[in-house]
Amino acid sequence: MFTWNKKWTLRPIKVGNTTIALSESAKFLGVTLDSKLNFNEHITNITKKATASLMQCRRAVGPTWGLNPKTCNWMYNTIIRPILTYCCSIWIRATNTDVNSKKLKRVQALALRIMTGAMPSTPFSSLNYLTNTIDIIIYLRGEAAKGAARLRAYDSWSLEKYAPTKGLLKPTPPLITNSWQILTSLPTSVGTSLYQR
Repeated sequence: MFTWNKKWTLRPIKVGNTTIALSESAKFLGVTLDSKLNFNEHITNITKKATASLMQCRRAVGPTWGLNPKTCNWMYNTIIRPILTYCCSIWIRATNTDVNSKKLKRVQALALRIMTGAMPSTPFSSLNYLTNTIDIIIYLRGEAAKGAARLRAYDSWSLEKYAPTKGLLKPTPPLITNSWQILTSLPTSVGTSLYQR
């Protein structure tokens, strides 16, 4: 049941003599939808999946031996980032909370530590600078903006005429504009690497 109401009633759903229980979340096309539609559970799921994939890759890399940093960077960009960015146009607003953004940043930091052999206490921003990698939140906003622009170009993007009273849905042009402003304000070395895909 998707609702922001704290008190609500629903007749029990029965099939034969069996009562079907309501679920707190549902997975639809790889996106976990929770009852409040805040996508916290989805971000938890994708970070666990990405971390598990990173741990599999980590078996081939040590601080002084194993794959070279270029190969590790390739593994991060082709295996881990797609896990984190899947359908981000839908859940990008969930990254506005510190809890969710830290979860995503930890996964990227783990990948960059594996890549560089850096100490666990190395800050996120230093790892991003050392490896010339864009911050994951900025990257997600750019991918969400590109996805929204693609949907709009194909006339597949629709907005609610009247948003509910709580958790107002905002139209996408500010998202596209804000992400474009962020991307254009980046240093040229980081900004150009985004467009080389």
